[in-house]
Amino acid sequence: MDLLELGLTNKIVSELTGLGKNTVKDIDTERFLKKYTAAGKHLKKPDRQAKYLGVDEFLLHRGR
Repeated sequence: MDLLELGLTNKIVSELTGLGKNTVKDIDTERFLKKYTAAGKHLKKPDRQAKYLGVDEFLLHRGR
């Protein structure tokens, strides 16, 4: 069972497994590279494109 795939944070996985935070981060980075890149260099094209793009208006106008 992959704890990172379940949506647990790196900190929680680190505490549960006893591994260091940097080790869990390296494992998570490698997982993302395998999942979203081809040969670790080029991003894979998604299976489908997003239909809508959302914008958080509150942060858009923050400090302006």
